[in-house]
Amino acid sequence: MKKKRIINSLLIDGEYKDFNIDDPIVKLGSMFGYLKKEENDRAVIANKIFETRISNYFISKISNISPLKSKFSNVLDSDMDSIRR
Repeated sequence: MKKKRIINSLLIDGEYKDFNIDDPIVKLGSMFGYLKKEENDRAVIANKIFETRISNYFISKISNISPLKSKFSNVLDSDMDSIRR
């Protein structure tokens, strides 16, 4: 799960991560070709195709989770109300 959080923070949140090959997540991302080292020693997504595909994945996850949350939040709220009574 930590791998997804780091990739998400690089792509969606626009955060920076130092490229340290001793970091297990960076090492794994580099080994599989997802991450590369930029001139300023920052980790970046290796190419535009990966960047686009991974961004689309995270966006679709967010859009699919939101309707489910709202759909089931009513059920959970009513269940909690019945438990409180």
